[in-house]
Amino acid sequence: MKNKIIYLFLIFLIIAISLSPRFSFGFIPTTQRSIDIRVEDIIIFVGLIAWFFCVLISGKYKFKLPPLFWPIFSMLAFGFFSILVNILLGKISLEITFFYFLKEIEFFLLYFIVFYCIASFNSNKQLIKYWLFFSLINFFWLVYVFIYNIKWSIWYGPNAFMEPQGPFPSGGYFLLIFIFSFNLLIFYFSKIEISIYKKVFMFILCIIPILGILSSGSMASTLGLFSSIFISIFLLYKDRLNLIVVFKILILVVAIFSILFSAIYILPVAKKIVSFEKIKWEYMSGSSGSRGENFINNLIIVLEHPQKLIIGIGIFGEAHCQYMRVLLERGVIGLLLFFWLMWSILKISYEGFNERNNNFNKGLFGGLFTATIVMLIMAIPNDVFMVVKVAEVYWFFVAMTTATILLPKENNIEA
Repeated sequence: MKNKIIYLFLIFLIIAISLSPRFSFGFIPTTQRSIDIRVEDIIIFVGLIAWFFCVLISGKYKFKLPPLFWPIFSMLAFGFFSILVNILLGKISLEITFFYFLKEIEFFLLYFIVFYCIASFNSNKQLIKYWLFFSLINFFWLVYVFIYNIKWSIWYGPNAFMEPQGPFPSGGYFLLIFIFSFNLLIFYFSKIEISIYKKVFMFILCIIPILGILSSGSMASTLGLFSSIFISIFLLYKDRLNLIVVFKILILVVAIFSILFSAIYILPVAKKIVSFEKIKWEYMSGSSGSRGENFINNLIIVLEHPQKLIIGIGIFGEAHCQYMRVLLERGVIGLLLFFWLMWSILKISYEGFNERNNNFNKGLFGGLFTATIVMLIMAIPNDVFMVVKVAEVYWFFVAMTTATILLPKENNIEA
């Protein structure tokens, strides 16, 4: 009974993240920004309350800490300290701080809850099927939007369900689904004994998210797609590299990239995806509103006062660069803590990839290693770890992957 409840909870969480149903709860008075309550917010809150009561009833107050506990705890603790100092100095308002920091906390709560659910009941293989199924639902939505030209859902291009106002939430969602499904395809599905027809079907299912990435019109997601393919192929051949293998990899990469670029130029959003004029304007023109100008202006804010440089200004909001946002909000100390967390994830995922005898788990660790590097690349032009739909998918998969460390050893050995 307990395992069924955990299983249903995780399925509902996947559905909520994938479909993004939400409702407005009002506005922040000082900024007039809408306060949106998402269904996954409610599910996470219910899951947290249920976990709390289960601990009280069972009387088991000792449990193993997740592998990323201390980096995450340090980031949140220092974030709270930075915010508290800036509130006491009158630099930021409490209402803005509450909603921004609460969302940051929620991402890590998602990680902890999913981690303990899977560590107590290994359901990863079933959960992957649901991720693929609901990415397929989002893909069919894109087809519907494209065919019937539904204007409210087209901003840069046809976007995922309930994400009409920007390309990155949609493109980033499909990108993360692709990264993990592609790594599972090359390390697990291609090696299990099933019919060739089933393998072709799995290949199509794993590749479909690429169309979602390209249709979104997101340059960052497209860059992430190319990067992820290169990193995944490197992981596949890293133990048998020689001149012949390197040559084969180059041919494969060129072939894949040629197909992708051809697909890009067929799509109506091609000019937005591959626009060297836009890239030049964003980063080299110095024009008002460009990302390059925003970066310089934000750097000036950080360097205005030693306090801002060391502990940050508490809360800032969108900075169009995750590294600059962390530096603004948490200072140099916060940026170092952020790098500690990212390094911990990369270290765990790479070691897990090399040590796993279970091909399914090997695919998960390979996916996590690839996804983290790609997220760090996309963090240059985007606040990628604070984009709700993208961050929720990422931390869900971080939890799925790292939870296998606590599972019994027989679950990590190929049957």
